Amino acid sequence: MKSVPTIITPYSHALLLTQAKNHYDSMDPSSITLYDFFPSEFYATLRQSVLGLQLQKLYDPMVHRFGWCSLGVSDAVFVHEQVSGVLCSITGFTSLVVLGAYSFGVGDYTILHDGDAGRVEKNGLGTIGGEFGALAIFDFSSDWDPTWGGRDVFVDGTGNFVYVPVKGNTCSLISLEKVERFVEYVNHYAQDRKRFLVVCGLK
Repeated sequence: MKSVPTIITPYSHALLLTQAKNHYDSMDPSSITLYDFFPSEFYATLRQSVLGLQLQKLYDPMVHRFGWCSLGVSDAVFVHEQVSGVLCSITGFTSLVVLGAYSFGVGDYTILHDGDAGRVEKNGLGTIGGEFGALAIFDFSSDWDPTWGGRDVFVDGTGNFVYVPVKGNTCSLISLEKVERFVEYVNHYAQDRKRFLVVCGLK
């Protein structure tokens, strides 16, 4: 992969960063989706790197089914001080942990309200009272139709929910203080298409 550019994300600029933080704080639950997070040429190279990873299928029928792997050298992009600094500034947390790359294709899903919170968090699926206070979801999907499923959904137990937009080159931040996350079942209309994500925890 090409070297990390000097400006890795436009959201490092003070005005955009302040606007993003104000929006995040104004939402309930605290959340924001940052569009065009990386410069387009750098994003294309990074996306190729993520899609080239060898993901293993993790399957527990009562919990989840998806592809996952660690990022290896690609971790450097997400823990880069400019990226982690922006995300920590917006959310108010002080550290970022890369939880891995994920893929969701036909038949993949995660279940809400799993009893083994530790196992869920280990695979990047934060829960109320868990290790992380917020999640950062970097989307590398392309031309995904929401009717295929596979969307990240956050619910607060009272009927309120937040759908994370499915769009490449976005970073979605959401506080886990009041919500839990699941990923919708991917139905057969997706055919051979897959969603690709990199998930990070903030604490």
